Amino acid sequence: SDGTLSSPSTPYHLIVGADGMHSKLRSHYAGHFFKKQKSSVVVSQDRIDDWDKSDQEECNAVEDRQYTVFRGCSPMTIKEMGADGYSFQTWGEGDSMRFAVVSMVHPTSSSDKGNKKEEQVWFITTSDPKISSESDASVRKKLLMKKFQNWHDPIGRLIESTPPDDILMERALAHRHSVGPVFNVAEIALHELELNERRNKRKKYGFEHLDIGEKNRALKESPNLGPALFFVGDANMT
Repeated sequence: SDGTLSSPSTPYHLIVGADGMHSKLRSHYAGHFFKKQKSSVVVSQDRIDDWDKSDQEECNAVEDRQYTVFRGCSPMTIKEMGADGYSFQTWGEGDSMRFAVVSMVHPTSSSDKGNKKEEQVWFITTSDPKISSESDASVRKKLLMKKFQNWHDPIGRLIESTPPDDILMERALAHRHSVGPVFNVAEIALHELELNERRNKRKKYGFEHLDIGEKNRALKESPNLGPALFFVGDANMT
């Protein structure tokens, strides 16, 4: 929270992945469902590797939700906003329309933590292409106000009090699937080591010739499964 970085050599029991839509932690560790099991059907190892790769890519796939998100910070105070200071979210019946606001109180600067500033952090969603295709920020703000003009107070006032250049616009992208926590980081690391070894051997010899090596074998036999990984901001939260 103070902006300092932890040493990479520090051991961890829990890691929370909150590094955005294109999270490297999630894309690397989430979505592995490989199982080592016996089967009466003979399937080549390279086919099993391909299946695991495609399954893992599908679990981490990102899709367009077909609407646009607009975000702003109104300078209104909690008292000026009204609504008894409560955060709220309102859903519409068409065009993926939604509005939400959360009150924020924070220091005006890191050197003067006693002086507080109030802001109302809000977002709007809509699939109306006329608004998202408008390049002029002032015109885009007017279109937003018109689109939500019949919505309850203080929605209109929050939009109106926000400078147009401060209203951010982004396409709504989200993971296609939510994923659970990962408790077998070490197993995934071993799996990838073996996978790379198999690929290298195929390139060199043209056939399966695998020796996982001493380091890999030590990892395989270690009782330590690695830290647990949890991913936040997932598909079910979008």
